[in-house]
Amino acid sequence: MIDKLISIIRRMIATSERDRIEEKLTRFDERLDSLESTDQQIYTRLDAIHQVNLANNESLEQKMNASRANQEMLKEVINVKFEYMAKAFEDVKSLIRGTCER
Repeated sequence: MIDKLISIIRRMIATSERDRIEEKLTRFDERLDSLESTDQQIYTRLDAIHQVNLANNESLEQKMNASRANQEMLKEVINVKFEYMAKAFEDVKSLIRGTCER
């Protein structure tokens, strides 16, 4: 009879211990699920930020290319104007020499 009573007490203790372990595992699973959810939310936000940054970089690259093209065009215009001015100075020099020689 005492053996049966001790056996019942042992089972109660084992059941109680098992319940505590299951409760701890359940809390651990809940915290892990919460962390996974938070991690997914952060990943989603970071992915959205990354997509915006990619779009901004592409826009900036297009603006830089347009600016380079504009700079090249301006250089060409300036070079043509300098060439024209050099030719005009040569013409003025030749006119001055021609009038001085007469």
